[in-house]
Amino acid sequence: MTAGTRDDGAVDRDVRQPAGATGAADGVGAADGRETVTLRFPRWSLAFVAAGVAATMGAGILAAATASRPSEFTVWATAYLVLVLGVVQAALGLAAGVLAARPVRAAVVASAFVLFNAGSALVITGTGLDGVVGWNVALVDVGGVALIPAMGLFLYLVRGARSGVWLHLYRVVVAVILISMPIGLILARV
Repeated sequence: MTAGTRDDGAVDRDVRQPAGATGAADGVGAADGRETVTLRFPRWSLAFVAAGVAATMGAGILAAATASRPSEFTVWATAYLVLVLGVVQAALGLAAGVLAARPVRAAVVASAFVLFNAGSALVITGTGLDGVVGWNVALVDVGGVALIPAMGLFLYLVRGARSGVWLHLYRVVVAVILISMPIGLILARV
């Protein structure tokens, strides 16, 4: 696999096997001359991937630290960190970079990043303060509401993208977040 950076700041990944490389550890396989698959994405998408990886690592640390006495909150927070802040953020960030058909202003990317991460942090904090302070639901509400424009910006990042299965899947993930958010806000009040 080779990598390079272009003048426009995009990162290229060439994922073809070099000639003569084997496809398996036992030596079976040969160069087949198939078409090269190149994955191109702008550097800005790496911020989402890095934050997603960091959130997943944080979830592992939280799970390890609370394994002997897990609470309902720590189990929920671990899942939120892995699924929303980890997997969803990394997937949407990388996919937005790959699917983006037009250049994106840094302010748009920064806004999406801050709204998504700050909104999620408020949701986690507000949920963790349940029963401690009376205004915890307000934190959850503000965090949940911050995710709405974040999802709008994620959709904006892929404007003009060529229609296909990956774009449809990307939009489904955004829709799932948008649909699950009000459900979570309602559950925070129960």
